[in-house]
Amino acid sequence: MQNCKERKLQINVSTIIIPEINEEAPAALLEMMDRENVRNVMMRIKNVGQIGRYQKESEDNAQLGDLVKLCADQFGLSEDYIWSHHGQPYYGRFIEKNSILFPLREGGKLFNRGRWVKITNWDSNNESGIPDPNSTRRGRITEDFTIAPMYEHVKMNEGGY
Repeated sequence: MQNCKERKLQINVSTIIIPEINEEAPAALLEMMDRENVRNVMMRIKNVGQIGRYQKESEDNAQLGDLVKLCADQFGLSEDYIWSHHGQPYYGRFIEKNSILFPLREGGKLFNRGRWVKITNWDSNNESGIPDPNSTRRGRITEDFTIAPMYEHVKMNEGGY
């Protein structure tokens, strides 16, 4: 963490929450950021997607509301504050119905400054069975070196290469 800070790298930490295993992870991340005096960070909190080699069935997985409650409790924020960012565009154009991006401090404005959290629901409880179907933001390099939509390609090749 210190090396990243010293080299002024953008710090981006992703954590997948697995119920009954690591539900204290958001607080532990914040504690580490405080201990290391990291002021600019993106903390991504996600659940398990039901694709590939997953550990929890959909009914046992944390849902978006569960992740919001977990983050609100552990970050000392209200659930209403977090939900108020749901459906808002980020990066100037993206709206993801299964994600919420918010500054850890109310009133935070600059995306690359401060502490931000992005909660994402990777559950594939939809018609396609794919988390974030038709995403234009995520791709996977295929065997013939083309780019395929990430989750559709994973689903199509489950058990394959």
